[in-house]
Amino acid sequence: MPSLYSRRSPVSETGESADHGHHKKRPVRGEGSSMPAQFMTARELAQHLNMSVAWVYREAARVGLTAYKFGTGRNAKMQFRVSEVQRWIDQQSVPLH
Repeated sequence: MPSLYSRRSPVSETGESADHGHHKKRPVRGEGSSMPAQFMTARELAQHLNMSVAWVYREAARVGLTAYKFGTGRNAKMQFRVSEVQRWIDQQSVPLH
């Protein structure tokens, strides 16, 4: 008999969870949506630029990337407009001789 404090859902004979859809996975950004993402997080920007998250927080404003703050206090998130990031990247190109 499962414990009353068990967090696992009972498993059916087929091996599938019997939670009846009560615990749905959160959709991944852009998944199941016809709208493209307009903003990216500091972590996504760091990955996109192949830089560290610390670099994004420290240098973004200095190099011309505008951050937008969503929320207040500890829940505030700094995000960047995708179109502005792409424009900034395009301006960083260096001609090869």
